[in-house]
Amino acid sequence: MKKLFLFLFIPLFSVSCTNQSSKEPENTDAAPQNVIVEANISDILADTDAFLGKEISIKGTVDHVCKHGGKKMFVFGESPEDKIKIITGKNMNSFEIELEGSDVQVHGVLIEELRVDEDYIANRENELNSADSEKTKEEQEEEKQQLEKLKEELDACDNDHLSFYVIECSAFEELK
Repeated sequence: MKKLFLFLFIPLFSVSCTNQSSKEPENTDAAPQNVIVEANISDILADTDAFLGKEISIKGTVDHVCKHGGKKMFVFGESPEDKIKIITGKNMNSFEIELEGSDVQVHGVLIEELRVDEDYIANRENELNSADSEKTKEEQEEEKQQLEKLKEELDACDNDHLSFYVIECSAFEELK
């Protein structure tokens, strides 16, 4: 029994004493996980699939900030027709209305497409006109004006829908 014990103990002891870390050095040439892609709005709109789910950075001019809560703003690029909706990300304050007309740099993730067609507009109008709408008269009027503007844009476009893309903002700065 003692021989068997020594026979097992000596190899275990020698392995435990000589087992030094054999961890290979980490590959420092690997690309970082969260690469921020700098893009302009027209490039994003031309090939949205290439940007969906990616961390991006854009520059643009603030066209509109939601007056009720400030959790949304619309930014356009070189052309006012090229717009992207920006929503506040986690732990972000609301956007200030004073940003309208300002140039901004926005960092975030392109997360979805909002398709606006005749059915979408009709559903929004029905919601606004319903008796259980929680919006004030002023909010209803503002949204009706926005829906009229969307109808005009839809009539003027070559498609049967308008596409609006959404960036969940992680950071932004006003450019001076």
